[in-house]
Amino acid sequence: MAGIRDVSRKAYLRIREWLPGEPEPPESSPLPLATYTGHSGSITSLAFLPDNNYVISGSRDKTIRVWSLTEGHEIGEAIEIGRAAWAVAASGDGKFLASGGADGKVVVWDAKSHEKVVEGKERHSNWVKSLSFSSDSKRVASASTDKSVIIWSTSTGEKLAGPFTGHTDEVRCVAGAHSLSWAPDGNQIIAACYDHSIQIFDTSDGTQIARWNAHTGTIRSIAISRDGRFIVSGSIDNTVKLWDATTHQQISPPLRHDGWVRFVSISPDAKYIASGGDDKKVKLWSLRKLVEPSYIIDEVRDPVFMLLSPDPHMFVLGRRGHTG
Repeated sequence: MAGIRDVSRKAYLRIREWLPGEPEPPESSPLPLATYTGHSGSITSLAFLPDNNYVISGSRDKTIRVWSLTEGHEIGEAIEIGRAAWAVAASGDGKFLASGGADGKVVVWDAKSHEKVVEGKERHSNWVKSLSFSSDSKRVASASTDKSVIIWSTSTGEKLAGPFTGHTDEVRCVAGAHSLSWAPDGNQIIAACYDHSIQIFDTSDGTQIARWNAHTGTIRSIAISRDGRFIVSGSIDNTVKLWDATTHQQISPPLRHDGWVRFVSISPDAKYIASGGDDKKVKLWSLRKLVEPSYIIDEVRDPVFMLLSPDPHMFVLGRRGHTG
């Protein structure tokens, strides 16, 4: 299978004009502003620094790279991590990056100097597939194919909590009820699992607060609204689902793609959901009218592998593309 070789930044100016409340989307199709290349292997993960001006990419080429969306080029030297980076994350204060890979290690890096800050003193027994910082940047959570979630200190590398278990299959994603993947008080983490379930854990003692079967297939992505009211999940059952974060009840009928849904996100104002996947489409859904997508971007040549929407006006896509 061809690898992902580019990171495409797509800022939709027409959508910027439309989002405040116009009833219909713009007629013309938005175009990508820039495409960045540089990795020699497939891109496996993406993350935004909190000011949204920089995007972080992890790759099978054993590097992490930082890209400026305003200057249009890579910033500094690539971070050589010695192993494929299957997960990357950025802290809310912009000081740290984190990486995880097939060796089960979690490593924290200085976002400016690209120097190693600390490495987890223990490790998962299998691949690290997802990472998420707490809102105070003092902790980072890791989700692994060893069916566990662990919380680490970003200053000492000590394991602070976990492993949280109770998963019947490997954990694909971890996120929390906050824009930076934790609840505002840092007390809850939400994990989306290969066993089709969504699970909520107390971060202090690992107690499972809630669990429900959310899909009929593996959940590939989960997102939490900034106000903590909504959870969105995307699955290989070709659906996107919206949940009430308090009652855990499904809010609307499933939102459908014509292929696996690989990534979902929610706008910071909690008015829009974005989703992308193997049908080579990015769909925008208004929470006011979830029957049909409000906008469909179908110019994507390859299946959408990664999709981030840190504000309502920008998308960063990782695509499966030809290596030539």
